[in-house]
Parts: sequence; structure tokens; C-alpha cells
Amino acid sequence: METPEMEGLLPGAVAAKEGRAWPRAKALVAGAVAAGALLVLALASGSGGARSTPEAEGHGGSGVLAAEPQVVRGDKPALTREWVQEQFQAMGMALSDTALDDAVLHMPGLSDDAPDIVQFSGYVEVSETKRSFYMLSLSQRSPKDDPLVLWTNGGPGCSGLLGYFTEHGPFRPMEDLSLRLNDYSWNKVANMLYIESPTGVGFSYSEGDVASDLLAGDESVARDNYELIQQVLLRHTALQDNDFYLSAESYGGHYIPTLAKQLVVGAAEATPWIKFKGFLVGNPYTDPVSNMKGMMGAFWGHQLVPAPVYKAWQEHCSDSKEVSTYYDDEYCVELEVEMMDAIGDLDWYGLDFPVCNRDLPDSGAFSEVLSAQAQQLVKYAYPRLHDKLVSRWQEKKKASLRRDLLGGRRLASSKQPTVYDACVPDYMTRYLNKAEVQDALHAEVGTTWAECSSSITYDFDSKMDYMEALYKHLLDDTSLRIMVYSGDDDSICAPLGTQDWIWKLGYSVQDDWAAWYYKDAMYGDGQVGGYRVRFTTPQAEEDSTSSRLSFVTIHHAGHEVPMYQPMRALHVFENFLDGVF
Repeated sequence: METPEMEGLLPGAVAAKEGRAWPRAKALVAGAVAAGALLVLALASGSGGARSTPEAEGHGGSGVLAAEPQVVRGDKPALTREWVQEQFQAMGMALSDTALDDAVLHMPGLSDDAPDIVQFSGYVEVSETKRSFYMLSLSQRSPKDDPLVLWTNGGPGCSGLLGYFTEHGPFRPMEDLSLRLNDYSWNKVANMLYIESPTGVGFSYSEGDVASDLLAGDESVARDNYELIQQVLLRHTALQDNDFYLSAESYGGHYIPTLAKQLVVGAAEATPWIKFKGFLVGNPYTDPVSNMKGMMGAFWGHQLVPAPVYKAWQEHCSDSKEVSTYYDDEYCVELEVEMMDAIGDLDWYGLDFPVCNRDLPDSGAFSEVLSAQAQQLVKYAYPRLHDKLVSRWQEKKKASLRRDLLGGRRLASSKQPTVYDACVPDYMTRYLNKAEVQDALHAEVGTTWAECSSSITYDFDSKMDYMEALYKHLLDDTSLRIMVYSGDDDSICAPLGTQDWIWKLGYSVQDDWAAWYYKDAMYGDGQVGGYRVRFTTPQAEEDSTSSRLSFVTIHHAGHEVPMYQPMRALHVFENFLDGVF
């Protein structure tokens, strides 16, 4: 983990030191992505995108605290519309009146010395009744020349604002609801577009509360987000000529390839033309079999589970290519439950990182160790496995007093300096539920904002469970560049499982597996940040500047890589955009 003294990225540093009929199983697809979530939603609830009166704040995601400061701290004066116009004139960029209306002139909680960043937020119509919320942060380097990168989170049904406020946006909320500058924001090198999708997530909503608008699946989400992209570009005309990329994490392993296909298919009729160049996905959920193998392997690799149980699972279950083995077979399910139960209070998204144990309203057994994104898929989880875990973890909760007596008193805080703060999602939820914040962001004031939505119904029966064929199509038949990156401390979508499906794609290696490096201000140059390998695809064989696939690991990072290792994440992101990774 970086200390605050860490600084600098090696420009282009890389490589060398030099520089399908299983209906019951479908329900557990979610469990593999958000295994820790297999126990929470039955005991906790949240609502995303629910509009209410300002007084009707409720629990969502990490939970909205009952006792909150009434005024968000920070005294930075508001910007003006004239200032925004002057910035665009100076850059030689067009600015429409509708875009100017979306300009964020004030971010509650910013200190007076915070830098001025050109940002926009508001709603676009993706259908007659669907209203999708977006935030756009222009590049701090060169908005006119830098690419436009869309970001959405996983779930399904989790807000892309998780990416903005907890991972790689320009500002992060603190416990007192002030905003801290993120030195490793991705808008250092790109124009970042954050979206809340599908309808019913976050601030996005259905006009007239049309019930069918809250039904979603991979294909419908792709169509809506395709429309969202076009509407954003029609509003922000200055970005229409910029290169365009997609990015996400977790269930983004479904969202992004499906949306990429939609962009490719619709390219001929797109208005405006979208200069789509490729995409990157972090710790993606792609293949249910590989994912379960990766999860159990991560537990074993960290020595968190007893050898007899893991070896029994390895002998009887791990060689199977049938998804039903992992989600229906009684013996294998029992072994998986045994290992999941053994993990207990660890953060499954970052096995070596602390969890947020602040005094929050009780929301269920062990929910404090699970992020909202991890909890989200439990509603689609396999009932037997879910019920077994809930039962076991409820018993553990009853025994918590004895555990505390045996383990010693928990400290309220640690004096060890750290960049990582496990409670940031809670700060974000409290921040975005303030009326003054919602007003500043042009959101519907009175919305009960949550990290992930419980109001949507996601159609798992119609989704593609294995995404490899779609990756093959995009790599073989288009000129897109694709990077898959993985934090190696994640167990939910562990690199072990990701490597399993990537190598099975069958592409030859272009650049061998090797370490990539970064500079640490305290310990010096040549620090290993992770590993990478690049593959040659049919398009790349014809044109070395064309389609290729890369896989990159980020050492000591969890599921949401930029949250755990922001500097290394920016390094990987910038190198991908530059064509190095």
C-alpha cells in the first residue's frame, strides 16, 4: 500500500526493469462475483434511485447514518457560468447552452485552496421515460486532445459514482463530509464520464415510475447506455472528435463487452459518430466456472481455509467444466460453504486490508465486512448456499462478544498512516444524500441515494453467462484494444480465475509475462507494481498498431483497484491509453 510520500509515475514504464440450461445455477452466478454478499441482503435492504422528500432519508449501500452534520464542511466559493465559458474559449472548444446548464459550479465540502476543475452533471433521456444520471470531469491535462473514457460500476445495479467518489474521481469524501483532492484521479489524463445505470440506480429514475423501466438485463442495459453515450456527445459537442474508451470493474465484465458489441454494431448509424477505440475492465466477472475456481484458489493461496476441506474440493470438484458442479452438487456446495464460512470477518474484496467497523446502524450479520457492490448480487444467489451462509453467520454474530473477549479490545483507530480508508463508501453515501449536494449536482433533490439499487429486477435468464465468445468476436473481428487488469488481493473475481479464461482464448503471446515498475519516493525506483502479458490477435498480426489483448495485475490491490492502490491504478490506466500496456 502506498504511503502519502509515494509519488511519480514512470512514463511508459513496462516489462523489463529498464523501463446453458442450468436455471438453479444461474441464481448463484452472482454469488461467485460477490461471494461475501451471499449472506447480507436477506438481512439488510437498500434503495437506489428512490425519490422521496428530503426528510425521508433511509439506508442504502453502506447506510445513511441517522445522526449527520446538517451542513457539509468546506468554504470554496462557487464558480460562475462565465468562468466555464472562458475556460472553453481558452481551449478553443465549443460549449452548448444545454451543456453549460449542467456545469457543476459548486462542490459542497471543497476547501478554498482546491483546484478549479471543469465538471458537468445532470440527466439525459435514454427513452421516453428513462432518465440516466451522469457526471463528466474534463481532463486536467488537455480536454481537447485527451480521450473520453466512460466508467460504470458492476453489481449489477451499482452506481458509477462509486468510481468517482471512492476510486478515481478528482475528489474523495472524508469522515466530516469535506472533500479531499485525489492526486491520482484518472481525469489527470482523460475526460472521465461516470454514469448511473441501469434505470433505478443512484439518481437515475423512471419518469412516471414505469415498472417496466426497472426491468434490466445485459442487452437492454447495453442499448440504454449506447443511447446515453450518444445523448452525452450531442450535449457536449466539444468531445465528439475525441477517442472514446469504455471502462468498468466486477460485473462490468458483462456490461462492457456487451456495450462494446452494441457500439460496433451501431457504428454505421451512430449520431454523432463515436471514435470507439477499446475498453478496459478490472477484476471482471466473465466465466462462472473460472470465477469459482479463482475464488477457492485465492482462499487457499492466502492460507485462509483448512487444508482437508480445500483438498477435498480440489479432488472432487475443481476438475469439472460443468457449472452445475459448483452450484448444484450437494457435496461441492457444502465444501464451498465451509470455506466461505471460514473466511469470516476478512474483506473478501481485499483479503489483506482492514474493514470498516465504525459504529453504523445494524444492517445484518457481518455486513460491515462487505461492500454494497459485494452484497448486490445476493438477491440472485442460489438459495441453498445463501441460506446456509446466513444461518452460520448469524450464529457467529451471536458469538461476537466471546470473540471480542478472546481477541482483545478493538482499537477505535490505528496510528499507522495509510492511503486506504475502508469507510469511504459510507462517507460517500452520507455526502450524496445531502440536499445541498444533490442540488449542486443537478440531481433530483430528495432522492434517497444508495451505492446499489434494490429497486431494479435484473434478468439473469436472458444474460450471457460466459463472455469468452464475445471477447473472441471483438478481438478477431474488430480493431479494438482490450486490457483486463486485476488486483491480486481480490478473492471475489480473483486473478487466478481471470487467467484461466484469458489463456483459454488461445492467442499467442506477443510480450512475455514480466514485471512492471513504479517509483516510490521513500524506497526509490524499480518497485514491482505488478505483472503484465500481451497477446497477439488476428488483427494485430496484420497491423501491429491494431487489436491486441493485454492482462495486467496490480500487486496488493483489492477488487476495486483504484480504491486500494490509486497510484498504481493511474499508472496502469495511463499506460493503456498510451498503448504501452
